[in-house]
Amino acid sequence: PSAARLGVLAGLVACAAALLLFFRQPAGVSSLGEHETPGQGDARERVKGASELLLVARRGGRVFPVDRFNHELGAGDEIRAVVTQSDPTRPWLLVASIDGSAKTNVYFPFRGQKSGHLEHVGRWEVPGSIVLDDSPGPERIFAFFSKEPLDAALVAKSLEALGREGWPAVRAKSEIALEGVVQSSVLLEKPVHDLER
Repeated sequence: PSAARLGVLAGLVACAAALLLFFRQPAGVSSLGEHETPGQGDARERVKGASELLLVARRGGRVFPVDRFNHELGAGDEIRAVVTQSDPTRPWLLVASIDGSAKTNVYFPFRGQKSGHLEHVGRWEVPGSIVLDDSPGPERIFAFFSKEPLDAALVAKSLEALGREGWPAVRAKSEIALEGVVQSSVLLEKPVHDLER
């Protein structure tokens, strides 16, 4: 094989190894709404560009990124989150979600009342993991980067308002109305067994 092909293959192998290593860390969440305290995340590399949320899923022995090509997930699939924090003026992070039944969850800090503090700019693995339940339809997970801690209850109210707009809104709206807050979100789709809303 050519040197270019070997380079691409090496890159794919390195990516797969990184994802597998990521999922070998202890999982902190055994189901939506249940949690054990895991070890802290870290900031191993400095990154440039926008602060963002990335999700990685595991189904059986398969580990894959959650993106627009791989966003159909089901009950029992495990998800871990990584954020890249590029703005030192917004060191506070809240990770929360809204699902198709307009139910909210706060994942970081787990069931916390306000945002958690990020000590470093760079890549940071959110502690714990999520095992999806069997609620059908879309679910959107958000990361909120702010200058001051956000009140989780107020964020949850805004997410609930989005959820009450219905499934099309959860699918379409990647941000909610929060002034001065940098947001990143990822959409998941779970199987629908009856008529879609």
